[in-house]
Amino acid sequence: MPTKDLIGLVVISAIIVGAYFYQRSLKVRLNELKFELAGTQTELANSKLESQRLKSSLDKQTEQIEQLEASKKLNLAKLLKWKNKKPEVRYKNIETIREVQSNECKDIKDTIDAVSNLDFKLL
Repeated sequence: MPTKDLIGLVVISAIIVGAYFYQRSLKVRLNELKFELAGTQTELANSKLESQRLKSSLDKQTEQIEQLEASKKLNLAKLLKWKNKKPEVRYKNIETIREVQSNECKDIKDTIDAVSNLDFKLL
């Protein structure tokens, strides 16, 4: 009988040691999962922050686009108003200058002809 008790004691000891190591492995796995969870939560927080930043940027760009569209409509209305406006004619009287007949050109031509007709003699 003592061998049966000894075998029972060994089996019980093996079960206790196995349960102890199983418990330790579960604790290690639990710590690994906690670490992974913390990393995932950090990624989630960063994603939410990035999402908020992008949403804010998108809202700002949408507002700028709406302002540009309003400005475009206003400028188009101004252009059409200017385009449909009748032209305004501005004028002033210009004094005409009368030509004065002069014999000055004829006098110059006669002088040139007279000079060209002169005979110069070399001394």
